[in-house]
Amino acid sequence: MESAASPSGSSSSQSIQHEESKSVDKEKVGSPNAAHQDAKLQKDRFSQYEFILVFDHTASLMHRVSSFMSEHAPGKEDAAQDADSLVASALAHSSSQSTRPKKAKKHISNADKQGRLISHMQAAGLTVTKLLQTKSTGKGKVQETYYGITASVEKLKSHAERMELEIQLTEEYGGGYLPYKRSHEHFYETHGDRFFSELDRYKIVQSLISSRERAGGAGLNMPRLMDSGVVKQFFPLHDKKEVKALTQEWVWHFWKLQPIERVRRYFGEKLALYFVWLGYYNMWLAFASVFGLAIFAVDLGLGGFHPYAAMAYSVFISFWSALSFEFWKRKQASAAVRWNMLDFTADEAEMPSYSGRKQAGVWVNGSFVDLKEFRHDERFNNKRVIYFSNLRRMLRTWLLIAPLILILNGIALAATFGLLLAQSYISGNVAVIGSALGGIVNAVGILILEAIYVRVAAALARWQNFRTESQYETNLIVQRFIFEFVVAYAALFYIAFIKPRLLGWGFPRFPGTLCEPFAQQCIMAELQLSLGFTFIIRIVVLQAIEVLLPWLLAKVCGCCQRRKVGHKLSVLEKNALLSTYSGTLPEYEEIVLQYGYVTMFASAFPLAPLAALINNLVEIRSDAFRFLTSTQRPFWQGAKDIGIYGPIMDFMTNVAIITNCALISFTTASFESIETRLIIFLILENAVFLLIYLIRKVVPDVPADVKGRDARSKFLTQELTGVDMKLNEHWMDRHTGKH
Repeated sequence: MESAASPSGSSSSQSIQHEESKSVDKEKVGSPNAAHQDAKLQKDRFSQYEFILVFDHTASLMHRVSSFMSEHAPGKEDAAQDADSLVASALAHSSSQSTRPKKAKKHISNADKQGRLISHMQAAGLTVTKLLQTKSTGKGKVQETYYGITASVEKLKSHAERMELEIQLTEEYGGGYLPYKRSHEHFYETHGDRFFSELDRYKIVQSLISSRERAGGAGLNMPRLMDSGVVKQFFPLHDKKEVKALTQEWVWHFWKLQPIERVRRYFGEKLALYFVWLGYYNMWLAFASVFGLAIFAVDLGLGGFHPYAAMAYSVFISFWSALSFEFWKRKQASAAVRWNMLDFTADEAEMPSYSGRKQAGVWVNGSFVDLKEFRHDERFNNKRVIYFSNLRRMLRTWLLIAPLILILNGIALAATFGLLLAQSYISGNVAVIGSALGGIVNAVGILILEAIYVRVAAALARWQNFRTESQYETNLIVQRFIFEFVVAYAALFYIAFIKPRLLGWGFPRFPGTLCEPFAQQCIMAELQLSLGFTFIIRIVVLQAIEVLLPWLLAKVCGCCQRRKVGHKLSVLEKNALLSTYSGTLPEYEEIVLQYGYVTMFASAFPLAPLAALINNLVEIRSDAFRFLTSTQRPFWQGAKDIGIYGPIMDFMTNVAIITNCALISFTTASFESIETRLIIFLILENAVFLLIYLIRKVVPDVPADVKGRDARSKFLTQELTGVDMKLNEHWMDRHTGKH
């Protein structure tokens, strides 16, 4: 194997023969067994590389760069850059710590730019190896070049020590975590010839690629390089053996516990925590399903809706939602301690779309430090970064984006109420059939409005010009949640609380309907039909989109690519054709909205927890199958919690408590005066919130046994290794209220 000095197009790279050429020839002329053995050798050989880099030689790079420059032209807010200096600025980490880009005097070819990128990697100690070149079937021109990126064991060790990567110790030394030092090598768990676990190797190589040059890295902002067109793709390669093992152990076993530790080692903590959360939520749904089935049986036995059963179930769900969230905090903290993530903070590069003016200063832990007064000091000559002020972002948000979101929500509400009025007219003539039809139309309308707003919200969040991916994602989640909360639940709030008021506080009879003589039963029946159809249609449609669409796209793209290249696709090409991993935002969003359907109108549809549980058992396996087979392997991402979805779930829990108390007071109970209803509502609501407040005070967020295990691990590590662990114990003071 040779290390590539530059990509195809430079003289030095022409002497490098790609490693798959021999195996492709064998496949053409050899026996089927030989081809099978060769394919197996390819998979084994590729597994040594942490990342795959793909260059595209067919598209016009300068055209892409020109398009990028037109979007960020000088005269708006971006620093002036021409097409050639764009690559140079992308090679510097986040374009932030480099000097002001100078205009190139001569045109730099695509191959030279790609060669410069590889040179940066090699200068950082990375091993870059050409693995494959693909050619078109017609003219035989090189289309793409695939490179494998890894690092030697010595380089992994030296950079792990430099970045102070915390490695797990053996049980002999306490089993905790300790920053890697070569002098302490005998303390750590080892994983074969390459010493580090696969997950730790990904962390180290990822750091070598993205860290600034003064920190021993290559200083590459890969998202910016891909956005500019210098790099076509950059991704971790799936491990076929591990994919097969996880598919057998995880995807096809519905009734077994998830192999979370194995998932974490393969995908990283952030994605693993999503599956921990989903599994935990399912456990609580199973408990609620039993109670919901009992209430449903009572209603059936009594010939229909019974107000006292509905009241009991509403109270139960109020406490269930609050307790499930409180105990999730404990589960989350346990996972964070076990995975050494409790004090995790992400070190993120700038987003490719981030723009602003060059200004003297530096970014420190996500905060801008202004160095304007030191601009004449030679020591700070290179401290110039792209900066976009928070004031400008706030003006964009509150003067333009917030009013636009209100307008869009108003349009969605108008569309929802238009559908509801049509449903009311139909149900007045055809009774239950009309209510069912209205529920179906409402469900389809919600999905259409959400699909439209997803694109609008993404554009608005990008226009706010956030610097990092996490800032952008948090803002996008909040925008989407506000809209989807309004759209998903507006019809249910109308049926439960507004429609009865329009017909009079005394609940008059509804002549000509199947709900006569009790309007109270009619309201609950309509609410049940609307909620049930919305919930079930959403489950069916979203599952079909999540599972079938990526699978079909992968199959179609694979067939098209085989026809284009004229040969059987290699492992590298198959991985490149998979859709890019885009995070877990849609998955969290789907479950959060489902949580609202389960909790906020509980008494109307007591079978909702059971339906949600059945869906989620499939959801876990379908998500696992998609991440393993239909998307590229995610880059490593750590996480100590579920992020902004924690506060969102807390908000949903509080809304569920208020909604269920309102259902008891204003809809299910037959109280004549509005004053009586209001008094009962206030008493119920305050009593539930008071009890939940006391529970939150009594139940700590971090379980005592977790604190004890971690303290024991740190104590044993300190005693057995002689390394002072005091600096690593501050989290215990924080969680026990000590200062």
